[in-house]
Amino acid sequence: MLSSRPKGVVEDALVKLLVKRLKALDIIWDPPTFRRALKNPKLPAELLAKLENLVVIAESSGWDVSVLLRQELSDAVEDIESYNPAYRAWLKKSRKESLREIKEGRFATTEELIAKYGIK
Repeated sequence: MLSSRPKGVVEDALVKLLVKRLKALDIIWDPPTFRRALKNPKLPAELLAKLENLVVIAESSGWDVSVLLRQELSDAVEDIESYNPAYRAWLKKSRKESLREIKEGRFATTEELIAKYGIK
């Protein structure tokens, strides 16, 4: 798409485009988190290629996109955001805490949740 330009310029152009277009599509995302994820060298190039392809498709339709394409765009952005190093650290910590709670028996069983919230 804009690969002949410097990386910073490409990132800025992409984020500006997404800010404008994703808001119109009611897709919730966090531009600063997205920017930090773009700087992560572990971000797979396939994710960026997927997003680029989706943006090209959306552009060709004048951003009058189907529900399916809207969901694919949302998923691609979310997948990229997940490569934000701070998010990954939080996720790792959260996973460790959850596993510790399960091992210590500090979790609610399905039966307890059903009883507590009156689920039928």
